[in-house]
Amino acid sequence: MIWIILIVVASVQGQQTVADAVLLLPPYYFATVPDAGIENFVLAVLKTTKLPSYLYNYSVHTGNVISTESYKRVAKQLPHLRGIKCTVTAMSDATPYKDAMPHLQASCFTSESQLPARTEPICIQ
Repeated sequence: MIWIILIVVASVQGQQTVADAVLLLPPYYFATVPDAGIENFVLAVLKTTKLPSYLYNYSVHTGNVISTESYKRVAKQLPHLRGIKCTVTAMSDATPYKDAMPHLQASCFTSESQLPARTEPICIQ
């Protein structure tokens, strides 16, 4: 989270960054934030940058879920949002995100996966 904020601050101040993109987790200190709070957080952070941006839906560790409805609403307001990375229990849990915004990338990583190590993310086409 700190790196993301530093990159965003640097881009707002017109400083050169070494980042190619932003990967944003939902807030993680306060658990079970309502959708409106998640959306406000995402928009407040990502509206400060033009870097290609991705959301990271990792509810097991943040205590907050980026719902498919929130994803759709923020994606419509952020033209530089490129997609979402979902760490979920089953691959099928990520399908609604791809269905919600079919033109954006949705990568899915399962917490109980028996997949071999990969160097490329698994994209739902």
